[in-house]
Amino acid sequence: MNKKGLNTYIDFGSSRIRIGVFDLESSKNIFTSEKDCISNFNEKYFDISKSNEVINSLIKVAEKKIDNHIKNINLMIDTPDMFSIDISIKRTFDKKKYSNSDILSLLQEGKNLIQNNYFDKKIVHMIAKKFIFDDIEYFEIPNEELNYNSLIVDLKFICFSKNIFKNLQDIFNINHLVINNIYSSSYARSANYNLNFENYKKKIFLDIGYNKSTVIVFEDKRLLFFNVLPVGGNHITKDI
Repeated sequence: MNKKGLNTYIDFGSSRIRIGVFDLESSKNIFTSEKDCISNFNEKYFDISKSNEVINSLIKVAEKKIDNHIKNINLMIDTPDMFSIDISIKRTFDKKKYSNSDILSLLQEGKNLIQNNYFDKKIVHMIAKKFIFDDIEYFEIPNEELNYNSLIVDLKFICFSKNIFKNLQDIFNINHLVINNIYSSSYARSANYNLNFENYKKKIFLDIGYNKSTVIVFEDKRLLFFNVLPVGGNHITKDI
């Protein structure tokens, strides 16, 4: 098992694989390493055949450094087919008194709606953008007493192919690793960078990868836009 209090992340890029081990309590980085590795995450031409040896090597070095066996990892990845879906879920009541279960119920309903209609996709992130109680907007879950007639929750989902996820699981299973959580690396990084620009209302982040680029727009701390473009640094280099 993983040593208690440590969290392992693997950032699986299309030209490089990175590993980081962090202390859960202090968020302090205990160990980081990286190796070059060319992979293709395009569903039609999917190829991560070179990654097995690289992942195995990174894990062994990390285990030696932290003096502990690594079994569970958190995977960060972007794929060209990643996309976002925006939906709104509404419920009407008769002067209902607010409780957190009202929002949790709508979140689950939204998740079920996406899973049922995009059954070949895996949800990577479910982001609550806005809560509207009658005509009053909240951008965080309210911490006050409310009586309302209608509740609307605006949600954004970031998804990608289940086939790609299965292939990723297979390569990590070969290395005796279990994927606990999966994140869009572009969204995770930009959400962290966004905290450094609190004096600006709207912020646009362009993450240029090897074979794709991701455009992400925030308003204050809220994610407004997420889109992956099939053009990356490799294409630019070839055109020069």
